[in-house]
Amino acid sequence: MLIFVHIPKTAGTTFKSVLFNHFKPEERIIVDSKDWLEPNLYINSREGLPDAKQVKPNNNVKFIMGHFKASRFSNLYPTADLITWVRDPLQRIVSSYYYYLFITPDTRGVLKKHRKYDIIDIEKFVSHNANKNSMSKQLNISLNKFKFIGITENFSKELIRYQTIMNSKELTLEVTKDYNINPIKKNTQEVYEVNEDIKELIMRENKKDYELYNECLKIAGYK
Repeated sequence: MLIFVHIPKTAGTTFKSVLFNHFKPEERIIVDSKDWLEPNLYINSREGLPDAKQVKPNNNVKFIMGHFKASRFSNLYPTADLITWVRDPLQRIVSSYYYYLFITPDTRGVLKKHRKYDIIDIEKFVSHNANKNSMSKQLNISLNKFKFIGITENFSKELIRYQTIMNSKELTLEVTKDYNINPIKKNTQEVYEVNEDIKELIMRENKKDYELYNECLKIAGYK
């Protein structure tokens, strides 16, 4: 069982394209989609509600991916291999900001009522509680519980490290498309430039994420 904790704007969708075809449709669950509502995939009911069903695993499932907290499936699949990707907090947050500006309420199933704020400037976006320390909020368990933590800035190199750690010799490493790239960027290697005030604001509001990212760099052997 492989559980991929997908932190937004860390090249997770591109990484999914590498893994996806290695699992049969009935073996994979993408929690971000409507699939998670299907009871034949796994039962996700809240205890105490009328007609609540006992939560139980689906033994046919081999791959789960989504924007959920790392602890979400710890009871359901305690022996699963956890994987994730992290990114430099500044680059991830600025990427999230531009992504927010480009999405519209009728794309990707995003409804207007689900948007917490209207189009705003980057200072207000960075200062909003929903955008602070996002990586730390999702990775809410000890990092040593993860089998693999990839570093987005070194994506190609990290694919090879993933192959080694997971012993996935059959894994196709070729990435044919960069998904979710913001229109203002020419390619995924291009970095976002912000002024010093914005940089200081991001660092101040995301201390936990910077600590997390630096720890992940050490684990991956970059420090």
